[in-house]
Amino acid sequence: MPSARTNLGPLTTEWKYPDRCTVPVTDCSTCTNAWQGQTCGNNKDNTQGVLDDTDCWPPRKSSIAAGNAVNGWGFYSPAFECPQGYETACTATGPETGNFNFQFSIQDDERVIGCCPSGYTCAQPGGPQTCTTIASRGSLQVASCSKQKTVLNWLTLPATVTDETSTVSLDGITIFAPMIQLNYREKDLSLSSGSTRSTTTVSVPAETGTNESFSDGSSSGGLSTGAKAGIGAGVGVVGLAIIGAAFYLWRRRKRPTPPTAELETKEDTKNAGSVLTYGSPPPQYPPVELDATNSRHEM
Repeated sequence: MPSARTNLGPLTTEWKYPDRCTVPVTDCSTCTNAWQGQTCGNNKDNTQGVLDDTDCWPPRKSSIAAGNAVNGWGFYSPAFECPQGYETACTATGPETGNFNFQFSIQDDERVIGCCPSGYTCAQPGGPQTCTTIASRGSLQVASCSKQKTVLNWLTLPATVTDETSTVSLDGITIFAPMIQLNYREKDLSLSSGSTRSTTTVSVPAETGTNESFSDGSSSGGLSTGAKAGIGAGVGVVGLAIIGAAFYLWRRRKRPTPPTAELETKEDTKNAGSVLTYGSPPPQYPPVELDATNSRHEM
């Protein structure tokens, strides 16, 4: 049966799940469960004093209170986007359509998103809704509490762990994390940060024939007097170049053609010992000797 609705407040701006909240806290060195979003304190409900860290949840209304365990706590509404570090893991549209039985009742016109850390799934294992995954291979950082302080360790799975009374083989641990539930209605979409983000645009005014100038160097589209003078000078230079080229070709035709053998010899001499042709610019960087060994290097 769904729980009473607890609206924690709106979440219409981006929020990042704190990095420190991603480190799971274990009850003991041989325990097979661990929880994200925890802190060490004075919690008499467990031997270590572990309690839920409310700073691992997005900001809430000031009137919302929490105990040592938030037990699913509530949902954010209106809210549209999962926190950074989280992603959509389950959804529902109204109370009848969805792929997860959310803890808090859903109204007919509501759409619901269940947000979990990447790789986690939505779960409600006989109690409050949560996110869960199973770690079974590789190394991960885990935490424990001692005298209200956090102790960090590395755990490589699978592992064989020995405590004061026994030796346990850990093939994997189940990790839980807070589920962030988002509710919204169609009419709330105008409040989404995605629709209100603005982009800066620069409008270029149309040419009006005035002498207005712009300090950023933008142009109204016409040619300045300097530009027109530059074009005139360029045309003159091009004309002289054409006349010079024609004179050069005329002189070339009057020179006798050397024998074929002589031409080949000059070409061979020109290209010998270099990949550069005459008239090309020098290399930008000095040449570097390549390693003559046969060893291969990974790219």
